[in-house]
Amino acid sequence: MREIKFRGKPSEDDEFIYGFYGKKPCKHCIGYCETTELEHFIISTKNYDPEGNFTIFHDTKVLRETVGQYTEKSDSESKEIYDGDIVDFTVFDMFGNDTQHTGLVEWHNCEFLLTDKFGDSWNLFWVLQQDDEAKIIGNIHDNPELLEVTND
Repeated sequence: MREIKFRGKPSEDDEFIYGFYGKKPCKHCIGYCETTELEHFIISTKNYDPEGNFTIFHDTKVLRETVGQYTEKSDSESKEIYDGDIVDFTVFDMFGNDTQHTGLVEWHNCEFLLTDKFGDSWNLFWVLQQDDEAKIIGNIHDNPELLEVTND
């Protein structure tokens, strides 16, 4: 069964919160605005009661642009890969012309892609199948400089 989960940040300076994703109209917009704004939330399991009888869920408002879905894949260090992560990987060539890349994980046309700073893209699942050393080095929210084009 597919594992569906998300992450998001309450502010640019906060750590990611992991869990389910939800959205609802903001309180001041309900019934008053022509275009209703939505608030975005990550709903996480906060803790259990001392006897383990029930789970307490907590919803935290997050910035929409930081919400990313889990790809169901992990990098070479068993770290879960999410939409918005930046991954170092190698594309292998049967003639020995292997190339090293740094790419952003993005959901595009029903698939997760790794897109480098030049706009070249590869299917994430294919990359992870052929490169068992692919590694997350950051994410677009905390480390956008990892994808900047430099004049080397």
